[in-house]
Amino acid sequence: LKLLKLCATALQHCLTVVCGCQQLRPDTMEVNLLSKSGIDDDSVLSIRAGTVRRQAQISSNRPFRFPKITMEENPLKIDILKQVGTAYLVMKPGEDQYKVIFGGDYPAELEVELKKAEGDAGKAQEPAEDKKQ
Repeated sequence: LKLLKLCATALQHCLTVVCGCQQLRPDTMEVNLLSKSGIDDDSVLSIRAGTVRRQAQISSNRPFRFPKITMEENPLKIDILKQVGTAYLVMKPGEDQYKVIFGGDYPAELEVELKKAEGDAGKAQEPAEDKKQ
């Protein structure tokens, strides 16, 4: 019986990885946009519950799913984001600092450093502003 449960769990994991099927946990919560006013369709809606953030273009009509939303994740933080610039950084071997220049209506530039992450190599860290406050 234990082997059968283990096989079922492995099969469910394989289906999730191979076909993108996703079984929702019973405590999964969903936030749906019902209406909007004064917000451009190309804006991005960003919702944070606790330390989990979901983002999508406001016109996508997609639900925002969270593993759970409890009183500990209260209040939800909701941001409307508007793109003000786009640039591409082409990485070059042996270089670690780059100047990134944005054109268009909001000309801007920034300088970034690319380096190998220290610590847990397989684990991405959240930026400070995305952590629970």
